[in-house]
Amino acid sequence: MSKFNENNEYLEGVEGELVERMAEAEIAVEQTRQLENEIQKLHLDIQEICRYYDTSSLMLNNLIDQFTEKELANVLSCTNQKCFDIMDKTVDVSQLCKRMN
Repeated sequence: MSKFNENNEYLEGVEGELVERMAEAEIAVEQTRQLENEIQKLHLDIQEICRYYDTSSLMLNNLIDQFTEKELANVLSCTNQKCFDIMDKTVDVSQLCKRMN
């Protein structure tokens, strides 16, 4: 009978460990789902920002086409470095947005 009891204890231990591992796996799966949802939301946000950027870029290009450089300077002027960076880095941002889509 003692061998039978030993086997039962062993099996109960294995079963307990299996239950723990399954619970850990379920938690990991749920965390993965949450992260995937968060990534998807961030990706949609980035796509929206890129659409705004593309629209702004088209509007600026239309202004550039309609005005001489001097007239454009009167209509549109950058007042900080961020503005100059945006104007100078349009190609970089466009490429980044294309990679994100």
